[in-house]
Amino acid sequence: MVEKMIKKMESVQAVNQLAAKLKQMGLKKDLEALAEKNKIKKSDLEAFLSGKHYFLVDGGNTVKTYASARAKLLDEMLYLKDPHFADVIGNALLKQCSNPEMEFQILQSHKTLQRCVDYLMQKAWELVDEESRNQRIRVGFAVTSDTVFSWVQDYYALDDKEQMTRDLQNDVSHDKEQMEQKEKEAEENFLEKLSTSIEGKKPAGKQKGKGQTKKAKTEEKKKPDNTSDRTENKSEEEQISLFDVGMTV
Repeated sequence: MVEKMIKKMESVQAVNQLAAKLKQMGLKKDLEALAEKNKIKKSDLEAFLSGKHYFLVDGGNTVKTYASARAKLLDEMLYLKDPHFADVIGNALLKQCSNPEMEFQILQSHKTLQRCVDYLMQKAWELVDEESRNQRIRVGFAVTSDTVFSWVQDYYALDDKEQMTRDLQNDVSHDKEQMEQKEKEAEENFLEKLSTSIEGKKPAGKQKGKGQTKKAKTEEKKKPDNTSDRTENKSEEEQISLFDVGMTV
């Protein structure tokens, strides 16, 4: 059932929603299969499993043009469909849209509600002690709303445009390397199968060749020795050939 659902995944939103359900159910192997199908880096999968990231796949920069920060936030909330976390943060941000500076920050294409939520998860993850992180112990703790919303403001005020561009370039390079590696492996497998196929046919060919050689040798032994006759015929042929080209004697 899960395998069929994974094959039908066609959007970032669908992948993230399924990933959240699989994580909640503790289906790690299915999560790994989902990540492999969608060419998600192992580091991103680990971050999602550890709780460092709230979403498995980054939705990327904003591609639409919005007339206001409010319109962008409402569209992002509708897209993410996450009433438990994203909607809570989004509603809090809607109240700050009257602030010109905040509106400018929200409208930046590389600033998204999804990345804001992941930023909050990372900040909370940093509060977990190292031992619990290493042992993958599920830790629950409370963070005050004032702290959370101060992190929200920190995210939108953070000048991370260049960093996001570098991360995107690294992702493109990673995808290219993966593709080249798969092509190389496919070529090696093909050559290996071809070599095995050729080697499998060689013994039969050799035996056939040996049989033909023996047969030829046997016929050669049986054939009478007409060396003297050939010599006389050769002499006559040479003379005929000379006359044919118009030479006289």
